[in-house]
Amino acid sequence: ATLVLTLQNGLNNLETIASVTGRDGLLGGTTAHGATLLGHGRIRHAGSGDTVIGAFGRVGTGELDAVAGLFNRAGITTAVTGDLTTTLWRKLVVNAALNPLTALTGLCNGELIGNPALADVQERLVKEACAVAEARGISINTGDAVAMVREVCRRTAANQSSMLQDVLNRRRTEIDAINGAVVAAGQACGVPAPYHTVVTRLVKALELSKLSGNQ
Repeated sequence: ATLVLTLQNGLNNLETIASVTGRDGLLGGTTAHGATLLGHGRIRHAGSGDTVIGAFGRVGTGELDAVAGLFNRAGITTAVTGDLTTTLWRKLVVNAALNPLTALTGLCNGELIGNPALADVQERLVKEACAVAEARGISINTGDAVAMVREVCRRTAANQSSMLQDVLNRRRTEIDAINGAVVAAGQACGVPAPYHTVVTRLVKALELSKLSGNQ
């Protein structure tokens, strides 16, 4: 059977793909590599990090290991997880605390570090996302998550986040799948996420302005 792998940011990507392919043979995961699209066929690798993959539906253990082995032989450090949901939520917390702040300020990832005002907002975004995850039975330590976000900022310091690149290139952002997904998940389990609600609305307003041709 054909295997399908997605390393997209955010939530609900696997469910969308499964509606076409079915769950069996479907793999998901995360990657912490940073990249900036410079132009057609020109990509700058702006930071290295681990890649983690897992099965969404029924996938043979040997098949999963074979995909990880293929990545590792290509120089992309990759591990296999038996808990894909927690892996996706950990990455979601990072993206949700990093991407919208860069999109709204125009700053590179590393420039978020050391900015007191942004550090406070970033920490509140992490806390809200962790609270929503906890309500869904996914345990993510808030302190560890804050440290993880800052480490990603350091490791990909020169990188423009994918959301900032979308804004600069007048493309639709992935805000609905990231911060919007935290808001929706929080609403479903009765956990408010006001900071995520605000940044979602701000990014969507900015996106609308850019797509309509305004500066």
